[in-house]
Amino acid sequence: MNTRSGALVTDTGRRNEAAILNAAIQAFGSQGFNGASMRDVARGADTSLSNLYNYFPSKSKLLAEALRHANAELRGRVLAAVELAGDDAPSRPRAARDAARAMSAPRRAAVGKSADPLALVEPGS
Repeated sequence: MNTRSGALVTDTGRRNEAAILNAAIQAFGSQGFNGASMRDVARGADTSLSNLYNYFPSKSKLLAEALRHANAELRGRVLAAVELAGDDAPSRPRAARDAARAMSAPRRAAVGKSADPLALVEPGS
């Protein structure tokens, strides 16, 4: 299994799935959904194309699962930051914004994308 520091998906309970999802996030982020191939994702995950298809029967299902994991991670980080901000009303939205920015900054830098959430789907956005 390919383990990378700073990986968005850390464990799914299935042997190669996290590596595949992280490779998909990287490939879709840098090349867009239409530009990235399943072969690119398999190569990034250090697995075979046939093994990738054992986990995800289509590229669209892979994208949906990668986005589900990314959204769950973002939600968890934002909720934790808001909880830590306490009862101070002005601090809560600021904490949420900062948590979201902290999570997305390394990925935006790695793939050279803006904060646009469509960056995984369309290249150059």
